[in-house]
This record gives sequence, C-alpha cells and structure tokens, in this order.
Amino acid sequence: MEISLDNFFATGDETAWPDFFNYHQIRCDTGRTALRLALEDWKYKNNNSGQVWVPEYICTSVIQTIRGLDITYVTYLDLPGSNTSINPPKPADCDLVMIVHYFGLINSAALAWLENNPQRHWYVLEDCVQSPYTKGVGTTGDYSIISLRKWWPVPDGAVLYSVSPLLISPYLAPPNEQFISQRILGKILRLSSCSDVYYLNYIYLSEALLETSPPRHVSFFSRIILSNINITHALMRRRSNWKFIHSKLNDIEKQGFTALYKELSDCEVPLTYPIRVKNGNRDRLYAWLIENNIYCPIHWKFKELAFDSLKLLAESILSLPIDQRYNENDMLRIIDVLTHFK
Repeated sequence: MEISLDNFFATGDETAWPDFFNYHQIRCDTGRTALRLALEDWKYKNNNSGQVWVPEYICTSVIQTIRGLDITYVTYLDLPGSNTSINPPKPADCDLVMIVHYFGLINSAALAWLENNPQRHWYVLEDCVQSPYTKGVGTTGDYSIISLRKWWPVPDGAVLYSVSPLLISPYLAPPNEQFISQRILGKILRLSSCSDVYYLNYIYLSEALLETSPPRHVSFFSRIILSNINITHALMRRRSNWKFIHSKLNDIEKQGFTALYKELSDCEVPLTYPIRVKNGNRDRLYAWLIENNIYCPIHWKFKELAFDSLKLLAESILSLPIDQRYNENDMLRIIDVLTHFK
C-alpha cells in the first residue's frame, strides 16, 4: 500500500492497534517475529517438548519460522470458504495447534472444534494476521498474532498477544533501517508515474531482508502512521467494497468465477474479496488484471500439497483488492475488467 503525505496529517488515537481484551502483548516488527516469540515462549513452558500442528494452507514464512527454531511440525487440513471444513489435528499434551482466520473472516470450523475440546491440555495459537479487526477472533487461543503491513501503508508493525505473562524475556533488536528505507521508498514510488519495476524492486529487496532478520522493535515511522489513521472510515470502506462486489456476483459468475465466501457477518472486516477461478484460468486472469493495472495477491503459491481439495483451492484462488483506497467506482471497474476476460 502506497504512502502519501496525507498519512502524516490525519488524526488518530492508536486504535489501529487491536486490543484483544488487554491480553499481555508485545509490539514488534513483523508477524514472523510475533510467531517466533510465541513459539519460543511455548517451548520454554514445555521444556522443548511437543510439536506444532499447522494448517497446510499457510504462508511459507510460518513454516520457515518453525523450522528455524528446530521445532517438529505436522500439517492438517483446514479448508477456508463458506463451506469451511477441518480435518481436526490430534494434539498430545503440551502440543501447540495453530489455527488461521483467513481473509478477515472467522474460521468457524476451527473455533467450533475448539469449543468441543474445553478441557484441553495443549496450547492454541490463533493466526489473526488476515483478520486483526474482526470481532470474535484472537480471544480463544493461548497466543494470538497479528500483522498490520497488509492493512495500512506501513513498512512494519505486528503484535503478539498472550493470555498469560510470557516466561521468556525476549530481546528485540532496533528496527532495520535498510529494510525500513527500502520499504518506504517502494511505497512512495508506488504513487509516482515510474514503471512498476522500480517500486517492486525495492519491495522485493526489503522482503528478502526478513528471511534472516532477528526479532525487532516496530519502527518509529510505522508508529507515527498507525497513530494517525481514520480506522472507522477504513474498516467501513472495506466492508462496503466487499458487499458491492458481492452484489455484482452474477455478472462475474458467467465468466467462471465464484466467491470463496457467500456472506459477510456484521463482526467481520475482510482483507480482500477472494474468488475461485474455474478451468485452470487463474494465472491467465491474474496476468489480464495486471495488464489492466489491477494487482491481486495470490494466497499462496505452493510446490506441493498433501490434500487434493486444498491443491484445487490453491491453484484456483485469487484475491480482489477492496481496501480503503478504493470506492464504488473502483469496484465497478474491477467488475468490468472481469466481465471482459476471455
């Protein structure tokens, strides 16, 4: 998300940082750091015993973080969408189960499974990176993590929440000025008339630095931006854009696109509007949208997946942008481009 001067002159009160009922929390730079701190605390509490259960449909950075701490992990099936389904993990005492609230919507199947296990002797970590502003998430697990980089024009900003005080005393290094400067430059260039190659190059360079980065404090730059946000307007706009695209669903279904989710509850704030593209046309559609200056993330690209149903989902899903930068006219343009796809 691009950065403009308006981001520095808005008025706000740090409500961009979700509270999650005043749980113990550590603000840090990235979701990777928040996850790492949670895993380190869990390991310490269990004398390095136990394993982590991870949904197979997950960002590769999560797996990299787990492997980097030399933790054994097992994957399980958790299929996002209106017909959410879960092939429940079978954790032993002291294991940690990670559940994900995808695309800003509540993972109802995972929460229902947790409700059926009230006397558990294992730990739960809720990944709320895609759903930090959705009510009803982040309050069931022993740990919860969020990241604000996909939601606001900031280079960093994440939080680890814990029900109980952390037993570790984590050292957070100062912000990486190279990462911050490259990220900011890329976001500023995003607003200019230069070729996309220029700003994307800085984004890619900055992301590469995260692969070997130690846990860090959130930057001063991001703290300033996150304290000057009209969060009410932004969250209302996201919901409004989601509903508008959904109201035009019949126009795009003729082209072979279906919505991953059929409804949005009053408590949910969506990250994107995910669709499934039929007949193996996802990558062609992705390229077509880029040609028309519409940039859609793919969550996520996998080399191998154990579950066929998940493989089909991963190969067909595409996320339409609906964030607060856009209005109804922008949504109409997205619909128009989709209806002209051949």
